[in-house]
Amino acid sequence: MQLPSVHPWSESAAEQAQQHLGRLTKPPGSLGKLEALSVWWCGARGQFPPEIPTKARLYTFAADHGVTAEGVSPYPSAVTAQMVANFLEGGAAVNVFARHHGVELAVVDMGVDSDTVWQSSKNARFFDKKIRRGTGNMRQEPAMSRAEAEAAVQVGIDL
Repeated sequence: MQLPSVHPWSESAAEQAQQHLGRLTKPPGSLGKLEALSVWWCGARGQFPPEIPTKARLYTFAADHGVTAEGVSPYPSAVTAQMVANFLEGGAAVNVFARHHGVELAVVDMGVDSDTVWQSSKNARFFDKKIRRGTGNMRQEPAMSRAEAEAAVQVGIDL
């Protein structure tokens, strides 16, 4: 699998952003983490000023993990399907955060071990990208095959 290239970090763009912040009429550092985030954004995008996203989307990926059979989670796998339904009904904390900030919520079924057929709703967009119904128990067997792992990474790239 050949992954697409990622923008290289631009020290120049990050420095330009930092210099710009230093020229603003405000006490240095008064914007807190927002300043560090803006410098990072420029460096990561490779440009100053950066292109401003017009619409944000938050992807929530859902899947069941076979290793839960080992007692590593306080919740059984059945909770995963219930959570997906809750996201789509708008009843989870992630829905509140998304609404509050004007961010579109997207729920992606990557491997929920359920026969439920979900659909997009007014609360969240739904993507059926199921690779398989849950992973293997990594304590007993590989969680996924290489092909399944590559397919999962590709879903993330595509979205």
